[in-house]
Amino acid sequence: MKSLLLLLLISLTATTASAQQAYTPVEGVNYHELETPLQTEGKIQVAEFFWYGCPHCYTLEPYLKNWLTALPADVEFVRIPATFNRPNVLMHAKTYYALEQMGVIEQHHEAIFQMIHIQKNKLSTQAEMEQFLASRGVDINAFRAALESFEVNMKMQEAMQLAGEYGVSGVPVMVVDKHYRGGKASTWEQKFENINYLIEKARANRRTSAASQ
Repeated sequence: MKSLLLLLLISLTATTASAQQAYTPVEGVNYHELETPLQTEGKIQVAEFFWYGCPHCYTLEPYLKNWLTALPADVEFVRIPATFNRPNVLMHAKTYYALEQMGVIEQHHEAIFQMIHIQKNKLSTQAEMEQFLASRGVDINAFRAALESFEVNMKMQEAMQLAGEYGVSGVPVMVVDKHYRGGKASTWEQKFENINYLIEKARANRRTSAASQ
């Protein structure tokens, strides 16, 4: 009996290990190659499209923070707010870029998520957002000036353009090296397994391109 149990345990362990080793993201399911990849240079870019009001984006945040602790030296991470044609979504996007321009986005990014998803204040109007930011010590006059600045408006236009070029129709989604858009994943951890896989594909693409020159 003990021998039989031992054999079953060994078999189960081997099967589990084999399944873990066999996982490879599938194109068209776990990721999508863009129809028209953009020219890239410098570091491999991982861009996250997000919206402050998205519960999945909020849930992703701790997994994202953990992944960023081991970001390779040849990879850079950027956030791109969603620009779906809804007043609250556009206001949240402009808020992100305004705070970024003011140099204070890192102090308030997580707090905005917390207020919306934990405190249940949707911050769906500029007045509500300003009241919240003022409570955190943000200079509201400077914030309003940043919201209407040329730089923020240009960032908004660029975000809209990239969302179209990358085929972004929902969030959260990540785009790797302006070449691959993330797809389905069964767990949040697997989502980053997919991203790491795509980073390595981007490296391989660059090696192939360099060798052919």
